[in-house]
Amino acid sequence: MGRGLSSVRVGSAWTAQQPMWGWRHFQVKNCKRQGRFTFVELVAVCDPQVRFWVNAQQLRDRNLWQPGWQSLQSANERLQFGNDFVEGFDRQLTTEHCLSNAPIQTSDLI
Repeated sequence: MGRGLSSVRVGSAWTAQQPMWGWRHFQVKNCKRQGRFTFVELVAVCDPQVRFWVNAQQLRDRNLWQPGWQSLQSANERLQFGNDFVEGFDRQLTTEHCLSNAPIQTSDLI
């Protein structure tokens, strides 16, 4: 998918830094190329009727998106203290992680 977008695969999990259509946790359901651009279809984990397409390059912007399903607390900490992108992270967490405010353990991410 281009340099730096190796973690953008069908099935990969993403967290929006700000709610989008009322949700923060999304999963990539489809990918398509149009010319030199790659687009991904994101679907809200907790409401599969919420789906939209974005340019895959937007997922590289850590002010907009974080790889994986992050708790609100960890997302806020990342904004405050900065974040190094973990290349290739695409493990899916359970819906319970999405719906709870419990911190996600490092062991859940590997």
